[in-house]
Amino acid sequence: MRMRIRHAFSLLFICGSFFLVLIWSYPTDVNKWVDTIKTVYNQRNVSQIDPHRQDALLAVTVPSNGTLCGTPHLPSRDLREQQKWIEIENNVSYAFSAFYDNLSDPTVRVVGVKAYKVKRQMKCRLWFPEDDISGGMLVVEADIWTIPNIKVRYRFGSVVFICRVPVTSIPYGVAMISSGCEYVSEVLPILSNTSESREVTICISPLHSKYDKLSELVESIELNKILGANKFFFYNHSSSSNINLILKWYVDNNLAEVINWPPFTKGGLTYFGQLAALNDCLFRNRYSSRFIVNQDLDEFITPRKTDTWVGLIKDIDPNSSACVYNFRQRRFSVNWNDTDTEFSDKHLAQKYKSKTLLKLTHENYTFNYPDRSKYIIRPLEVELAGIHRIYRTRSGCKNHIVNPDIALLHHYRKFPGNSKTRIADDTMLKYKDRLLKSLADAWSRFEHLPLGTSS
Repeated sequence: MRMRIRHAFSLLFICGSFFLVLIWSYPTDVNKWVDTIKTVYNQRNVSQIDPHRQDALLAVTVPSNGTLCGTPHLPSRDLREQQKWIEIENNVSYAFSAFYDNLSDPTVRVVGVKAYKVKRQMKCRLWFPEDDISGGMLVVEADIWTIPNIKVRYRFGSVVFICRVPVTSIPYGVAMISSGCEYVSEVLPILSNTSESREVTICISPLHSKYDKLSELVESIELNKILGANKFFFYNHSSSSNINLILKWYVDNNLAEVINWPPFTKGGLTYFGQLAALNDCLFRNRYSSRFIVNQDLDEFITPRKTDTWVGLIKDIDPNSSACVYNFRQRRFSVNWNDTDTEFSDKHLAQKYKSKTLLKLTHENYTFNYPDRSKYIIRPLEVELAGIHRIYRTRSGCKNHIVNPDIALLHHYRKFPGNSKTRIADDTMLKYKDRLLKSLADAWSRFEHLPLGTSS
């Protein structure tokens, strides 16, 4: 009798275990299972559960809208931006930042990089408040916009992953994945529109190679403020401690923001990820700035008949019919002698090592668009930015190539060769008094730092 009871209990235990395993592993799409399974998960140590089985079990198909995924451990809605490269697939693609855009169709744009030779389709896993979306997650197919780059010899290229949001709710987190509801260890916060509003923002390409040109940095910021810049966005790949001290003052006074731009160590990427940085800056400021300027620290878009960029645009485009203004480049070689032209307070220009006031000759050549051009844009109309041109805009956006007699891109650096005819150009002297005063004020704050470089 005892043997029969023991066998009965054994059989009951085996059948019960089999039933529990069946419940645990069967990837049903029946909604009524979800709440029960969540309760079971919440009573256990989540780290002990196979995340792949968990996500497969909780997948709920939503016709035409992608896949709805539920999970008991949704990421916090207070996700913090980490400013680092997050691996999507094993040394194949990476993501850095994500932005919500509802200008037309609701979209999440994810800035990242991807190996050129890998053509695999990607998906976006979007997290929503659970009150808005049952289960809290939605998976949609991703479009991939590869940013054109002539230097294709590198293994990786900059991309923007496009995640179209098929619901009215606004997601707060995203992860790029290669299949449906697979486990992810890191989630990008989705940055939304800001309440900040300004006229002009400058996007600066990544500082790199322990950047240490103190006088160049200060002159660039102070002159661009005179030209109309309200805020600067720096992408700091590598800079000296003294540069960081200067940047901190401008950040503390709400004149600059510094994005940590970590080294991409997984393979070749063009010029420290410059293309990815420029598009991060575009999306980061799309709703907060009327104009965005793209130029390097040794470059200045210089109006010849007006004093500011906004005044320039009003003159050349009074009806605001264009959304991109391209400026052709002339080169002012800093290894040529300082100007012989005498002007008041020239000794101060020398003291502060002002390239723009002391180098008043340029080569007798103007580069054709888009070779070495830079631009000012209306960011609401631009969808994909390059280094020297814009690659994608909204419908109806016009591209304006500015006549060099009206405005030019001045480029100040050492250029090889001395054979080209030199042309005198004292346009920058119209800013002399304001610039020297601004430089004096700035260096009074940084008087404990060396002019020029630290070394």
